[in-house]
Order: sequence, then C-alpha cells, then structure tokens
Amino acid sequence: MKRFTETQIYSDPWYRKLPIEIKAFWDYITRNCDNAGVWKVDMEAVEFHLGVKIDKAKALELLNGEGKQRIHTFDNDRKWLIINFVEFQYGELSPANNLHKSVLKLLKSHGLIDIFEGLMRASIGPQEKEKEKVKVKVKEERGSAEGETAGETPQEKSPEQPDPGEIGPGKYSQMRSVTDREIEDVVRKTGRPRAFVLDVWKRLQLYVKSTGKPYHDYHAALESWVRREKDPPKRKRGIIEPDGSITEET
Repeated sequence: MKRFTETQIYSDPWYRKLPIEIKAFWDYITRNCDNAGVWKVDMEAVEFHLGVKIDKAKALELLNGEGKQRIHTFDNDRKWLIINFVEFQYGELSPANNLHKSVLKLLKSHGLIDIFEGLMRASIGPQEKEKEKVKVKVKEERGSAEGETAGETPQEKSPEQPDPGEIGPGKYSQMRSVTDREIEDVVRKTGRPRAFVLDVWKRLQLYVKSTGKPYHDYHAALESWVRREKDPPKRKRGIIEPDGSITEET
C-alpha cells in the first residue's frame, strides 16, 4: 500500500525535539494504521519491529505535545486515531468518491463519524485557526459581491481563471480556479516553486476538461497533485571543447 508522506516534517520543531525512538514509533503507526488513520494498539508488535521498548503513556504525551492533539484514543485505549491522517491523505471527503466512501465506512465502523469533524477542528493550532478565519472572510466577501456590478467590489484575484466555455457543458462549467492565497498555501506546504505549482494546476484543468471528472475541492486536489509530481530533470550545461568533447560546467 502506498501513502503520501510529509516531506517537510524534519522542519517541524515538534518532530525534531522527539527522542529517536518516538520518531520511529510515529513513523510506525502512520504506516500501520488503516485507511481511516486508526491504529490498533499493539505495543508488543511495535517493540518487535523497532527493537526498542516504548512507554505507551510517555509516547502519547509526546505525540500530543506542543499544544496540538495529534492522537485521539478510544475503545478503552485499544485504538488510536491519527487525527490529521484523513485530511492529509485525501483532503475533504466526498461520498461521491469510491475511495472516500470506503474511508467514511471505516470511520463509521469505528464509531468516529460523529466526532471526527470536531476532532479535526480541535487539532488546528492558533496559526491554522487564523488562516481558517481568513478563508471564511474571503468566502463571505465573495458571496456578498455576487449580484453587484463589475468594478464596485474588488474580488480576490485568481490566477489562470478558466473560461467557463473551455471546461465543458453542465456542471463542469462551474469549475472554479484556485486563488492566489491557495496557490501560496500549496507552495508553502509542498516546498515546490510557484511556477511548478501553476504548471501542475494547468495540467489538472486539462485533466478535468478531458475526462469530465470534477473535484469536490480544487485546493486540496492541487496540493495532492503537486505532492505526487516529481521535479523535472535538470538540464546539464557544458562547454564544447576543440576536440568535440563536452566538459560539464560545475
């Protein structure tokens, strides 16, 4: 089974401060949980595979450190939910997506459907909460601007806004672009250059146009596409010598 991994985790002060055995433990449970982010607690297996003894209570305390809850325990501490797992792997869940449908079914089987959304909100840190407020404000401003004549209310600039006629008929003509703020958010989260992100966005648009398959959340879809894209190979530059050979520039 293949999953996305956070390439920027080593830049996270919380992760850097963890003891080496807890880092290994965190990696272990994120790879051994089910598709809903639920890990069935098995410390014997952990110690067998990692070759170190882990204090479960201490590990839980450290994983939920720095003022952010990352693990939710339930079923009398027999199961742990990695709170941000679903959002990181799939973005916003949609019942129309077959993969998402199976994840929702898993969450329901664990009895987590009703509390999952609340847990996601609780796990958001102060900076993320401020960003969410900004998003809400932008949506409100965008909504209030509808119906007004052009030029009266400045709307948020969106890069590469597609012509609705280019996307196709019906519901696909409602495809929206991503905003500058969302582009910058993807650049920040993935560490990829802005030009690279914009190139991926153009390809995503072409994909939707050619297949007729829309996304529920284009911001999350773009981030997912960028994460799985590989950087293009760098061209090597060289100097042609008198004898016809090429010496690569350093």
